[in-house]
Amino acid sequence: MNALRIYTHESESEYPCRPFDLSGKAQNRMVLGEGAALLLMKSAAACTSEELATAQALVRGIGFATETLSSPTSISGEGQCFQLSMKRALEFGGIQASDIDLIIAHAPGTIQGDQAEKNAISQIFDTYMPPVYSNKYMIGHTLGASGALSLVQALEIFRSQIYPLLPYMDQKAPEARPINRIMVNAAGFGGNACTIIIERMM
Repeated sequence: MNALRIYTHESESEYPCRPFDLSGKAQNRMVLGEGAALLLMKSAAACTSEELATAQALVRGIGFATETLSSPTSISGEGQCFQLSMKRALEFGGIQASDIDLIIAHAPGTIQGDQAEKNAISQIFDTYMPPVYSNKYMIGHTLGASGALSLVQALEIFRSQIYPLLPYMDQKAPEARPINRIMVNAAGFGGNACTIIIERMM
């Protein structure tokens, strides 16, 4: 990560990892973390009525995409892989962009990656912009576990119905609106992006 020049040098600050903090940021602010998550997922057709009644969420949309390698981290400035993965997830579930209540972004804290994902989100959500959040300021980038940990957080947000805010940015809580659908983005080296939309069941 140091060789790619994407790791932070601000280890003494309160929030060394700062996803989406793009205003005047002169250096990357990514920090690695460690974590694991375990999720039980079943096909709705294979569930009993009791299991469906107690399910926390339903996967409504899935999308993935790859873009041509163009840089060490392999993502274009417009986040083409993110645009396509989000579009495919919405189409998969027959969901309108305005039906998404919150986006948990991949946003690792790098200038290029965060800007590309922000640009991609702006393209897909051109008339309605849901709140956008990243949990990496708390736990860092856990690499392969990051997407699963975002899904676990989405389930907790469904339970609490509280919109999370990034504490180092001047964000205001959105107008009261039930959080019923959350879009989760994840990405990896090689220009890969994946999007999952989950819907609250309980």
